[in-house]
Amino acid sequence: MLYEVFIPSPDEDGFDVTLRVEANNWTKALKTGLDRVGEAMARNVMCDIKSDNSIHVTDATTRRVFVIREIEADAEAIEGAVKDPDLDDSPPKATVTMEALDRTGESPAPKKVPQELLDRKRAEAEAKAQQDAQAQQDAEAQAARLRQAEEEARRREEALREEEARKAREAQQEAARREQERQAQEAQQAQQAQPQSLEEHSATSENLEVGSATFEALKRDNPEEEPRVVSEERARTGERPSVQIGRPDEKVSEFLIEDVFLEIQEIHEGQLNMEQAINFVMDMVVDKLDAESGSILFADVNGKELYFATARGPKAKEVMSFRVPMGQGLVGFCSREGVSLAIGDAQEDPRFYEEISKSLGYETRSLACVPVQHEGRVYGAIEAINKRGGSSFTGQELNAMAYMGRQLALFVHDVIMAQKKLD
Repeated sequence: MLYEVFIPSPDEDGFDVTLRVEANNWTKALKTGLDRVGEAMARNVMCDIKSDNSIHVTDATTRRVFVIREIEADAEAIEGAVKDPDLDDSPPKATVTMEALDRTGESPAPKKVPQELLDRKRAEAEAKAQQDAQAQQDAEAQAARLRQAEEEARRREEALREEEARKAREAQQEAARREQERQAQEAQQAQQAQPQSLEEHSATSENLEVGSATFEALKRDNPEEEPRVVSEERARTGERPSVQIGRPDEKVSEFLIEDVFLEIQEIHEGQLNMEQAINFVMDMVVDKLDAESGSILFADVNGKELYFATARGPKAKEVMSFRVPMGQGLVGFCSREGVSLAIGDAQEDPRFYEEISKSLGYETRSLACVPVQHEGRVYGAIEAINKRGGSSFTGQELNAMAYMGRQLALFVHDVIMAQKKLD
């Protein structure tokens, strides 16, 4: 398929880039376009499917809006751009007939292009080349700044995690006692406060075998046709309005991230087993995002499929028997590519894996999905379905959910490492 990918400049005085990309789906087209301009794929994105079938992808952090549109294949564009004859400074080829050769013994002289026209076109081409080179340098500099910011954020998070781990070790005995009391109290409160419509179901500890694979291994074992950039255009950036995701007046608690950061530490500080930890995280996701349903999926031992480890919602029990091929659907894409995704209308997204929704007779409207990954290894994904009130999940909620996914991945990693030491 052929896609037109619009990439806005990160700088006010930079260049917007529009590319045509051959790819299997819009996500691959966007990733290829960003690679072309020296940027990494945003980790937290919100998608809005427009009435003209264009896809507006908003970076939840920077609010930049990328626009992807499927277009009809253009034979000339695929084979290569048509060369402007005015820019060709090589002498035009003369048309020679056998009759002319017989009469004159030589071919007629070629028609000369005026030197003034050649000089002007050559100057224009050199100016555009310099302009493109400067734009490329600006893009590379911006990418370097983004990588530096991400590295600094990662260092801060690691330092904070080490500090929390130190405090946890010092208070381990006291924390264990408080945890037992808290679990008993919360179990009683949850039984009293749980909505009648929200069912829950989880796999047993015996069935929780978490497989993993690296991103490189998944791509090697499931090769896909490499995307290809067909054409590229650059233009001075202009103002482009941000895409509104959900209701304009939607409000999210400014303390959401802080609340999640504090509460999620329970899975590291307490003495929870795998089943207890995933249920703790699942309840947090559904509660903090005010979702109608939710699930946590883990990769099987071969890393080829995702199975449901726990679920909440009206169809929680029924969904446990399903499996999703790694890389397929929105949850498979998030798992394999390590990208967090929020979509206002999942039914309109061509990557939506509708087999489960149809089989259960359960309509999926809004959806948020984040990967469960640690140090390049893929463990699975968390998804929240149907924001209550008919709105969509916000960027702040997606960021909070992504943090929960990273912490669950760290917990799973620690459990697997501990098991290997015992073996």
